[in-house]
Amino acid sequence: LTSSILASTLGWWIAHGFPTLDIQGFLTTTLHLSSEAKVANPFLDNVQSAIIHLNEYMTMIQCAFVHFSSLYGARPTGKGYFNNTELEGAEALNGSLFLRAVRLT
Repeated sequence: LTSSILASTLGWWIAHGFPTLDIQGFLTTTLHLSSEAKVANPFLDNVQSAIIHLNEYMTMIQCAFVHFSSLYGARPTGKGYFNNTELEGAEALNGSLFLRAVRLT
């Protein structure tokens, strides 16, 4: 399953002419999805709604986002974590990426 998803994603990316990742645009348009309020678990609402969802993969992706947020979610913006990458705008990435992605699912 994972290899077929990867193959489909790569096929889409190649078919669309290797589009660039607009990291700054993503962060700007999803600014309203990040949580500025200090709560114990900002993922709680999303995970609770995914549990009762008919698609079992919804629960899996929500849990994966929560897991990776616990590993990488505390990274502040501009501290040099992504400065040496070739991705334009990657220095703006921070720990809110996972919360934004889970709220988009």
